[in-house]
Amino acid sequence: MVNVDTKNAMEQMDAAVQEARQELDPKAINAAADPVKEVANWMKKWYTSAGYKRLSKILIELAD
Repeated sequence: MVNVDTKNAMEQMDAAVQEARQELDPKAINAAADPVKEVANWMKKWYTSAGYKRLSKILIELAD
């Protein structure tokens, strides 16, 4: 059984990943002088609140 704190944390992470998804702009990243750095900065900003696995799923979706 999932306790209330864990459930709340997961809900907060789900909300954060939606914000991160909206902020990610593939066209801007591709136009940047250093696209890798742009993605790294995006990950750095969001990984503590959204989780690296959730963020990685977004990046994988963009790859397809």
